[in-house]
Amino acid sequence: MKKLINLIDKRLNQHKLGGAARAAEVIHAANQLLHAHFEVENSDISATQLKKGVLLIQVSSAVWSQELWGYQESLVSELQKRFGPRSIQSVRMLT
Repeated sequence: MKKLINLIDKRLNQHKLGGAARAAEVIHAANQLLHAHFEVENSDISATQLKKGVLLIQVSSAVWSQELWGYQESLVSELQKRFGPRSIQSVRMLT
């Protein structure tokens, strides 16, 4: 199984898709963590992009932005455990 994963990673990187695939994995994991922690629907809080180590999270209101502010360190820490310390450095909320 590990050989298959390495082969897929190699092919994605050859076609310059490795970064996009990794970003999609991080975004998906972030959304799972957010929705489990806050017990909310996708429309209230949703990770949308990962750019240069900054995870962009769309929130439906300033109240959600405030709630997320207190959770961001835990979120970054958990994602770094899963994907490595260089995968994500910070979170930015967008309303």
